[in-house]
Amino acid sequence: MLLFLIVLFPISILFFFLSRKESGSSLLTVFIGFFTAAILCAYKTFFSSSYHLPVLSFFGIFSYMFFTQIFLPITILFVLFCILTRKDTIAYRFANFFPLMTGFYSVYLPYITLNTELPYSFYHIFIKPLLFLAMLYLVSCLLRKILEDIVQEKKSKKIFRDGVLILLAMMIPALVEVLWVMKTLGIVWAIITLAYLLFVFSVFKLSLSNTKRV
Repeated sequence: MLLFLIVLFPISILFFFLSRKESGSSLLTVFIGFFTAAILCAYKTFFSSSYHLPVLSFFGIFSYMFFTQIFLPITILFVLFCILTRKDTIAYRFANFFPLMTGFYSVYLPYITLNTELPYSFYHIFIKPLLFLAMLYLVSCLLRKILEDIVQEKKSKKIFRDGVLILLAMMIPALVEVLWVMKTLGIVWAIITLAYLLFVFSVFKLSLSNTKRV
C-alpha cells in the first residue's frame, strides 16, 4: 500500500520529461530538490523532532499543515533556487518549478507521512499525495501565466490575481486535511478533493493538447 506514496512523484517526473519536453526544464533540478529534501529529512531525524502537540482547532491544524508542509518548504526552496540560478532567465526558473518541487516532495512527503501520520490511512497514502501533486502542477501553470503576463507587459493587476490564485492553490490541500482530521462536515473534504483533482486534470489535458499542437 505504501508503494503508491513512494512511486507517485518519481513516475510523475518521468512522465513530465517524456511528454512535455518543456523548454528550459532540466533534470538537474529534480536532483537538487531530491537532495535538498534528503538533507532536510536527515536534519529533522537526527537534530530535531517531527512530533508536535495536536491543536484541535481549525486554525491550529490548518496553520501547521499549510506552513510546515506546503508554504514554507515551497517558498524557501524556490527562493534559494532563484538565488542559485540568478544568472539565468525568469523563464528558466519558472519552467523548473515543477521538476524541482516534485523532486523535493518525492522524498519529503513520504518522510512526513511515515514519521508523523501514524496510523497510516487511505487518505495519507493515496489522497494526500494526489493533492500535493495536483497543487504543484497547478502552481507551475500559474507561474507560466505570470511569465506570459510579464512578457506581454500586461497590467500588474493580472499578475497580482495570478499570485492570489497560487496562494489559494497551495491552501486547498491544507484545507482538505483539516476537514478530514476534524470530521465535522461529513464528506465535504471528499467533494472538495474530487473537484480540485478534476479541475487540475482538465488543466493538464488542455496544456498537453496545446503542447502537441506546437
